[in-house]
Amino acid sequence: MTASNSKVLFTLTTPLGSVFQGEVDEITLTTKEGEITILPHHIPLVSLLTVGHIRVKDGDEEHYFAIDGGIVDVRHDGSVVVLSQRSENAREIDIERAERAMERAKKYMNEEGKKEVKDYRRLQYILKKEENRIRVAKKGHRK
Repeated sequence: MTASNSKVLFTLTTPLGSVFQGEVDEITLTTKEGEITILPHHIPLVSLLTVGHIRVKDGDEEHYFAIDGGIVDVRHDGSVVVLSQRSENAREIDIERAERAMERAKKYMNEEGKKEVKDYRRLQYILKKEENRIRVAKKGHRK
């Protein structure tokens, strides 16, 4: 299936299934090189994504998703596919739960005896992921 001339067919999927699929006006996402926006007729591209967000715009409607990295594939037919290990709709993120998880990670990072490199890197990742979830959720809850 291809998108109409003035739209982008966008699919966001995780190992658990499709999170979003539809024709949209634009997609903004966080790549390893920085934020990019994809409009209709974008050149083909494959890029790595980082912990960040995806903003999907269709007319006056905007959808925000928190992602834990992945890959974006802008195809020759004008469709865009994002494969991410984990993605959440901003409106479904429990901000209070994410804040508690972030505080737990901060607490563990500061505890004596928890400074092993492997544990510390994992805690840094959790902290970054939860901060991102909170930021994206706040954007999505404004709508």
